[in-house]
Amino acid sequence: MDKEINKQVSNAIEHYPDNAKSAFYQLRQMIVDIVSESDVSDVGSSNDGCGTNINGLESIEETLKWNEPSYLAEKGSTVRFAWKDSKPSQIGVYFICRTNLVETFKELYGSELHFEKNRAIILNLHEALPVDSLKHCIGIALDYKQLKHKPLLGA
Repeated sequence: MDKEINKQVSNAIEHYPDNAKSAFYQLRQMIVDIVSESDVSDVGSSNDGCGTNINGLESIEETLKWNEPSYLAEKGSTVRFAWKDSKPSQIGVYFICRTNLVETFKELYGSELHFEKNRAIILNLHEALPVDSLKHCIGIALDYKQLKHKPLLGA
């Protein structure tokens, strides 16, 4: 990855088991890839609250919300990754529940992905990550404010 991970995020995932850390780094790399594929000049790994301006997405900030790695885009919706002791064999990709993101993802990938209500995509740590569908969902979330009025969020 081009940029160092935010120190607070690094500290937060330190207690994750190896398979959860691996999934986290794969998910984080998906965000880096989405940004770079969007003609982005840089990805913000911000400790000072400032994101980095990018074409199309405006800015991405890596930070913690609820002590979980979170990615904020000025023209998008927050994407948060969470592994929990109470559900050790899974990691969740969380979205703001007041959006229609997860509802749309269910329409697009209902047979491929697993969901938790209108909040999250739930990934089994004992299975390979479904990279293409996840990248698509995360990309839509990071561009949500520009897509929210389009059918199926422009998918």
